[in-house]
Amino acid sequence: QLQKQSQAASTLKRDLYKLDKSIKQQAAEIKLLQTQYDQQKQAHSKQLEALNLQIKAAFTNAQPNYLKVLLNQQDPAKLSRSSIYFSYFHQARQQQLASINETLVQISNQEQALKTAQQNQQDLYKQRQRQQTQLEQKNQQRLITLKQLDQKLASQSTRISALREEEQ
Repeated sequence: QLQKQSQAASTLKRDLYKLDKSIKQQAAEIKLLQTQYDQQKQAHSKQLEALNLQIKAAFTNAQPNYLKVLLNQQDPAKLSRSSIYFSYFHQARQQQLASINETLVQISNQEQALKTAQQNQQDLYKQRQRQQTQLEQKNQQRLITLKQLDQKLASQSTRISALREEEQ
């Protein structure tokens, strides 16, 4: 019985070691995901700042809107040039907005991966706690078994001593 309990405790210790290793790997993964998430957030902030500066510049320079330039039609060359400029500005803003949208998708994906990794880590902690409790119970059982063996040995030793005295 003592041998079985010792083997069970040894198996639980080995499992705990494996769980500790998994928890460390999960912590490293969470750290990496957190770093990537922070980088994506910084990139998103920079993109928004750049778009904000572009919009402020357009407002500050008081560029006439496209419709106003089109309706003035004083100089066809100027109209053509203005039309091309507006087209470039529009394309640049569209690219910035697409880039911002892509960054938001990446941030969302990173956030989901981070939450999943954190949940996995919590599950590992709970599993480790359960196994630690089982190990403590096995150790208690071993101690009880050892005490019982000690008592049996002591009683048998007493009995042997009594038998020897009777024999003498």
